[in-house]
Amino acid sequence: MGASSLAPTDKKGLHGTSRLLKAVEEAGASPMVGAEVSVEGGGHLVLLAEDAKGYRSLSGLVACYRGE
Repeated sequence: MGASSLAPTDKKGLHGTSRLLKAVEEAGASPMVGAEVSVEGGGHLVLLAEDAKGYRSLSGLVACYRGE
């Protein structure tokens, strides 16, 4: 597809992170880990981790997440 980076996201967690990272790297792009969460009022928010520190923060956030 010609993209240099891809950020596939899981809904409400980081369940498929290792599989997604492998697929993005095999496609020749740089991966960025993310999660999509629901917010009050029915909207959605995509959270992306820029680096290892961001991934640790994101992991902590989604571990505590209870949104529907």
